[in-house]
Amino acid sequence: MEQARALLQGKTVTIMGLGVHGGGCAAACFCAEAGARLTVTDLRNADALTPSLKRLRAYPSIRFTLGEHRLEDFENAHVVIKNPIVKGAHNIYLSAAQRAGARIETDISLFLRLSPAPLLAVSGSKGKSSTASALCYSLHALGFPAFLGGNSTVSPLEFVRHTTPATPVVLELSSWQLADLRAVDAQDHTVHHAGLLRPEIAIMTPIMADHQNWYADMESYVADKQVLYAHQGTHDTLLCSADDGWGPRFACEAQKNGVRVFWYTTQSPETACRVCTPRLMERALWRATDGTYWARFAEGDRACMLIPPQLHVPGRVLQTQVASAALAALLFAQRHSLPPSFCPPCFCAHSHSPAYANHASPPDYACPSAHGPLQEHTRRLAQALESYTGIEHRLEFFYEKGGLRFYNDSASTVPEATIAALEAFDESVVLIVGGTDKNADYQPLAQAAAKAHALYLLAGSATARLQPLLHAAQVPFYGPFTSLEVLLQDLRARQKSPGVIVFSPGAASFELFAHEFERGTTFKSQVRIIFE
Repeated sequence: MEQARALLQGKTVTIMGLGVHGGGCAAACFCAEAGARLTVTDLRNADALTPSLKRLRAYPSIRFTLGEHRLEDFENAHVVIKNPIVKGAHNIYLSAAQRAGARIETDISLFLRLSPAPLLAVSGSKGKSSTASALCYSLHALGFPAFLGGNSTVSPLEFVRHTTPATPVVLELSSWQLADLRAVDAQDHTVHHAGLLRPEIAIMTPIMADHQNWYADMESYVADKQVLYAHQGTHDTLLCSADDGWGPRFACEAQKNGVRVFWYTTQSPETACRVCTPRLMERALWRATDGTYWARFAEGDRACMLIPPQLHVPGRVLQTQVASAALAALLFAQRHSLPPSFCPPCFCAHSHSPAYANHASPPDYACPSAHGPLQEHTRRLAQALESYTGIEHRLEFFYEKGGLRFYNDSASTVPEATIAALEAFDESVVLIVGGTDKNADYQPLAQAAAKAHALYLLAGSATARLQPLLHAAQVPFYGPFTSLEVLLQDLRARQKSPGVIVFSPGAASFELFAHEFERGTTFKSQVRIIFE
């Protein structure tokens, strides 16, 4: 906290965008405890910000400007901490602050300035949260006291004071957060700063056409994603998707700076090599036909089984996210020794790994050419991941009744994620889609929806664009329905046989819900009420 006080104590700080997801609130608490003279401003009124305001009652010195922004709050500030949802370009308030000499920061940039922790970072279009969570889980399984923060989790300012050089931190970073870091680096350029974000290990999940209602084009969107590895160097590692047309571009750019690139793919190495060269696939992770994942850690190494086939998360896309996270954790373990207090977790017949109940010892997943710690890490992690069940709102299995199994995939906000959800199941599913448009291409989803046993539409601007495409593809559907309650009541009346029900909207949520997490929580609560 001493560093934070040196940076903020006595300074006039304005937080732009309190929000209700925790980032603005964490920044406010952090700055208040560091001794800043703090103003919090948000365009929403107090009623909309009630959860955050309740927490900030503990800091009576905070001044609030709600329902509007005022230029004087920015012109008189030494530091402005902006919420990622606030667009920086052509913003009159941020411009006024910069003209007055204020620094523009974010909760992520403050964390990176203050934390001594080794950093692992995840970005991409879809799968960021699942990959980041699986990475933190894998680090814990290997004995590292890791923290997880960023886009869909807690602000890293919540735990920055507990970080040390022995506590790795996993950051999930959105394109907006990365764009903010580029802007912060531009401020620091005058003092020859090399860039705040330099993760030891970075994972880029596949790139899809997301947030095209925000960005002018795909190039500008991808340019923000490239900040993830822009300052990596010869001792750092980037994991790229071989299934993604952007992967080779990212790999080529990173390798110019000496970054070590690993590939991951849902396919066989032979198929993946059509995207990237066979030589680069010498360091790679791939999926075998039996559902196991294999890795090669260095050129010339024999392949080793990294992930067993008993994963609980459904579908090869989600399973590949878990596998890439496991590979990143093992690469981190290669570089760092385990803490002295490390005690291997128990995976006996009484633990969460029943597959080993009839074995005198677990199967050997270790690489034949790996020796010592790496061999033990690989074996331990393979066992631990058999107990991993994924995270909330990402193909989350949450309820079963009368032969119906319900999955909540509300974090699916682009059509490609819904297509992946359809492909995650061997059987034909009842699919619920629809929501708010982000200027996405819904034609592939309209074609893929023919695979569904039945299709239900939730109303919204994206749904309005999808409907004529479904008609053209001769895909029948029910709806659109103006609420999940009415939709699920109709579904219950029609569904007479056992099956899988998947809520994977493929669109944003803002016309009916505050955000996709509220949408998913509402879906789960309504399912439990209506299908009880």
